[in-house]
Amino acid sequence: MNAAAISERTSELLVRFNLTTAGAELAGRLEQAGQHEALGLVLEVLEMEAEAREQRKIARLRRASQLPPGKTFDTLDLNALPPTLGRKLRELAGGDFSKAPSTCWPSAHPGWARVTPPARSATRWSKAATRCCSVPPISWCRNCSPPSAI
Repeated sequence: MNAAAISERTSELLVRFNLTTAGAELAGRLEQAGQHEALGLVLEVLEMEAEAREQRKIARLRRASQLPPGKTFDTLDLNALPPTLGRKLRELAGGDFSKAPSTCWPSAHPGWARVTPPARSATRWSKAATRCCSVPPISWCRNCSPPSAI
């Protein structure tokens, strides 16, 4: 890594750790003091801190999930789940969910718009629909069923 890349990465890590003043000043001050080698050492320590924070986050999330220690997606028996849920989990595991829109509006689907008159309130829509997620009551994710005739 060249000096500019080291300086930029050091500043980026410090800002990510909410040390904005240090992120703005540390690299420049070390270079002014002629301590170019020290900046590389500081970057190495900051990279170690970033990795340690990531590992602590993973451990915290695993504890919060209350899953058995050996339970991973690979050990999950998808045959025990309903087929649509199994497909959705495989899609989420593959990262395909980021490529498609997460919500769809009833007005985007002419068949849905005809089912319920526009004068009906959003609360009546949400009561009539089978919901699978926490999107706003007037919108539907692509797995939620449209409202039935009210």
